[in-house]
Amino acid sequence: MRRRVAISCACALPLLLHSLLLAFSDALLERQRAMLVRLWATLGRMCAALPVSAAALLVFSLLYTPCVAAVSAIRRELGGKWAAFVVVGQCAVAWFAALAVRLIGLALGV
Repeated sequence: MRRRVAISCACALPLLLHSLLLAFSDALLERQRAMLVRLWATLGRMCAALPVSAAALLVFSLLYTPCVAAVSAIRRELGGKWAAFVVVGQCAVAWFAALAVRLIGLALGV
């Protein structure tokens, strides 16, 4: 619940900054106005990337290392080297798949 609130607040912050920029545009110095515009653009890009990040997290969660019971069964059946290879290999596959989902999503502008 806290994370959802934090994400909502982070996505609402660019709107607040834009409102401040419009309301006090005469009173702000040019440098402060430029800083607010850059911050607003950066936060807007971060909020736009949230669905892509969520999809990448889902892909990683589906593909990463199995539970300890499965790893111990692999160790018992195939040995410690194969168990380590499976753990590292599945983590690498999950990481690259999540990276691919993120890069494709960002390239498509999702």
